[in-house]
Amino acid sequence: MALTLAEIYSVRECTKLSLPKSVEDMIAKLRRSPMAFKSFHKPPRHRRSRQNENWREKLLVDMVRKVREREDPEYSEIFAIFNKITKSSLDKLSGQAVEYMKKRDDIFRMRVSTLLFDKAITNHSFASVMADCALIISKEFPDIVEDLDTQVNMFDKLYNMTETITCTNDTLIEWTKQKEKRRGYAKFVMELNNRGLVPEESVQKGLADMLIELTTLLSEEKSEQVDENIHQCVVFLFETGKLVTSVSSRSLLKDGIEKVLGMKMPMKSKFKLEDALKLVC
Repeated sequence: MALTLAEIYSVRECTKLSLPKSVEDMIAKLRRSPMAFKSFHKPPRHRRSRQNENWREKLLVDMVRKVREREDPEYSEIFAIFNKITKSSLDKLSGQAVEYMKKRDDIFRMRVSTLLFDKAITNHSFASVMADCALIISKEFPDIVEDLDTQVNMFDKLYNMTETITCTNDTLIEWTKQKEKRRGYAKFVMELNNRGLVPEESVQKGLADMLIELTTLLSEEKSEQVDENIHQCVVFLFETGKLVTSVSSRSLLKDGIEKVLGMKMPMKSKFKLEDALKLVC
């Protein structure tokens, strides 16, 4: 027979059975104050289908082309944040960027990572602070690490670096931009690596490729174009040497530079390369 509500409440007036001491002790240890409120964790974002393994690469090509377009209000806000960010405002402004990104999807995240990469390599003095910004953002959006690594590996293609521009009256502006981007790229990759955002393999591959390219250039017939190509390779190695920390990468760079120094090259490049060697010895 089912108990009525009145019968259930009447039990409260009955003589209570005594509990064993061990049970009373356990009850005494239970929390009597209310639990602090904790917001629920958001479910992890689903990764984009990878039916096409090159989806990220294809998107990045278009995003680099449109990196300066500010038609999206929230993208424009992040654009302004990256223009204002400094060491002193890093935490505050990076946090603001994260809040905008939380409202949007993976495509927006990739646009932000492309803008961040572009900002860092366009002016090498921003490489360090933008790497710190990337580290803060990566704690909320881990996939930005893969975005950045893909851009590192696609740098030549994304930024048209396969042909070096020589410095003339007609090409001075473009020559300066290209030279700055290569210098900024070298610094940014090492800053990312030092923060664990780019794997050591990517760094060493870049160094090995640059040393091979430099060796090939030094074997070519001398010309103004070849000399400029050589010097930009040397500057890249110098900028990398200033920041490289791992023993294996330092050894790779040291051995490669020592071999190259035995070849004939323009004196300004030779002096710069000797300076690079001193950094890793």
